[in-house]
Amino acid sequence: MATDVLAADGLTGASLERRAPTIGTFVVALFYLCVLGWLIVCVAVPAVGFGLDPVVITSGSMQPGIRAGDVVMLAHPEDVDHIAPGTVVAFRDPTRPGGLITHRVTGMTPAGDYRTRGDANADADSTPVPADDVVGVAHLLVPIIGTPVVWLEQNTGLFVLWGLITVAACVIASRPPNDEAGPTASGDVA
Repeated sequence: MATDVLAADGLTGASLERRAPTIGTFVVALFYLCVLGWLIVCVAVPAVGFGLDPVVITSGSMQPGIRAGDVVMLAHPEDVDHIAPGTVVAFRDPTRPGGLITHRVTGMTPAGDYRTRGDANADADSTPVPADDVVGVAHLLVPIIGTPVVWLEQNTGLFVLWGLITVAACVIASRPPNDEAGPTASGDVA
């Protein structure tokens, strides 16, 4: 029965298999892949060429300037004992072994530890940061590219959807576009 409907519309199994993407679909897929590739290059070149370490921001504590899904490229500080207020730093999270927090330095304690605060937070962080816990100073921001990592941590469904869209874009862009208009209402190909 489904075959009859397809045949009535002029779409047979054979024509569906050979059908190439339209020029518009091809251009959209290619544009998406180019933007994705450019963002990956914006992370890879500083990491490989300049030794910067990428860190994906997974919370909104630094909004509006740095959003969840952005990647901050960190340089190892030359002197961890003299980081100026206003500098964005990444430091070891005292509550999560292996975790990092990226916040702005707001000052120093008399003991030489840093006071930090997320830009979106009303209050400073409750625990001062020892200089030895600072792992990097922000030097470059690459927007959006880390969003799939956030989705993987917080919403697996969005991550799977993004993966499917990316695979579909790769498949579409790998096939030459069809410059024909496609089937008409009568079933004839224009």
